[in-house]
Amino acid sequence: MATQLSGGQVLSLSTDEHLSDNTQDGSPQIQTFTGGGDNVSETKRGLLAQQLLQAPSIDATALTALLDRIPSESDHRPVQSYYPSPSRSSTVEPPEDEEHEYEIKCHQALLDDNCRPLFHVDLLPHVEANPDAHTHLLRPWTIQQHPADAKGKWQALSRQWNRWKEFRAWQLRGRRRRPGFGEYLDVYRRDYFMSGGTSRRAAEPEFEQTARLRWERDYSDYGEDEEDVERHAEVVRRLLPRGFVIRRPLRLLLDPKTQDLWTTYAEYLAFEAECLYLLAGDARRLEKKAKGKYEVAKAKVDQQQCRVDWVLSEIEKIKEEQKAAACEGSSGKTGSSKKRRPTDGSDGLQDVVEPRLGKRRRMGKTDEDTTDKDKTDETEEVLASRSNNLS
Repeated sequence: MATQLSGGQVLSLSTDEHLSDNTQDGSPQIQTFTGGGDNVSETKRGLLAQQLLQAPSIDATALTALLDRIPSESDHRPVQSYYPSPSRSSTVEPPEDEEHEYEIKCHQALLDDNCRPLFHVDLLPHVEANPDAHTHLLRPWTIQQHPADAKGKWQALSRQWNRWKEFRAWQLRGRRRRPGFGEYLDVYRRDYFMSGGTSRRAAEPEFEQTARLRWERDYSDYGEDEEDVERHAEVVRRLLPRGFVIRRPLRLLLDPKTQDLWTTYAEYLAFEAECLYLLAGDARRLEKKAKGKYEVAKAKVDQQQCRVDWVLSEIEKIKEEQKAAACEGSSGKTGSSKKRRPTDGSDGLQDVVEPRLGKRRRMGKTDEDTTDKDKTDETEEVLASRSNNLS
């Protein structure tokens, strides 16, 4: 028998508001909600509708994988609609060995999508066995942010994978680039199989039909807008942290997956910096209003600052690796011992990481301070127009 939920129970699912009617013992009152909601007041209907619109889309990837394991009473039973999201749901708790296998899959998925995993997969058993011994390593990915993030502290690779997919979606939206359905379907199918889906269900017509509906929904607001990578590149430049100095051209490409690794990570830094700016703004607004909420908000800022610092360190590693590869290539050539200069007029890979993000000098005003203030003003304008792009 299906579980019946009252309007009050559904409303109580909100993490920000507790709007359900409660009895004296604190349990929600039960009302029949399956007969069209006639017993629910107009006020609650409005509140329910508003929260449902704001709620994240249902992720049934793991659920459909679970259904495949349940013996069917008939080979011709009707297939229910399902909506796998591009992330693994945490609402269905898999066995520990499946969680371990999923972390391995996420490690490989990161590599396949040109992202540098937090740590090598060979270290995973040690991290899983004693995550407290690897606190410093795991810190950039300790806190759950995505609705599908796993709860275990050691499951950092899956959290990193969820975040990377959010970044990939941010890249496309910034460029106003709508992927073709074939490209979207490939990603949709990949995520379904990573979550334990079966080939039998993926081969059913309903699978592709559902993917097409999601593709149309996700990109329906693009309208007739033309793709614009230059505008997005300007936004990225404004979002980069104050201490991150670019000494080579930042050339974003219309297809972000064809960019070199350094360019992609510079863009990723802008993505994480945008999130940091927004979290810092929320914390400042709460500092004098709500002490408890401010402490929570400040912890999120510290966590995000740690992640930004980690991205900066990865960019430094990428720079050194590219420089080493360039030196190896030039040393293999004979007849010239001179150091080649870049042909684009830049100074090559010489990114300078200076102060931590968000710090301001209180000393005498200089030209540099004026430039920083102008950049801060520009950044605030960018955030005001793009805050809805964060996932």
